Amino acid sequence: MDMVDIEEAEPFLNVIDPSALINDHLLAISNKDIHTAITHEDDWMGIINEKSFDSLEEFLEAVMNAHQIINDSDSGFVYLLEKSIYQQRLSSLFKGNTVLPVNQNTPDQSAYGVFFT
Repeated sequence: MDMVDIEEAEPFLNVIDPSALINDHLLAISNKDIHTAITHEDDWMGIINEKSFDSLEEFLEAVMNAHQIINDSDSGFVYLLEKSIYQQRLSSLFKGNTVLPVNQNTPDQSAYGVFFT
């Protein structure tokens, strides 16, 4: 087995930090009041373990589809919350009512509406 000098291989290595990639994306699509993005490895680790991706855009799309983007303008933070947890929290706020996804083209790819029953 031939040894490869890391300096020779370096131009071919392209190491991506998924959290940094997601944070940059969140800041790019958030309003001007948001200055800090928070991402935990739990937000993306399961998605990477499920499949491989052909592009960074495909990876970002999978992460965004699995999460609700939470913009907290009061604190200046943006972060991800798993959609199932987001819906549970909404449901607990509106007990006895139904919270259903509303298909809208919003920056976070989804919106939720509360339908009173």
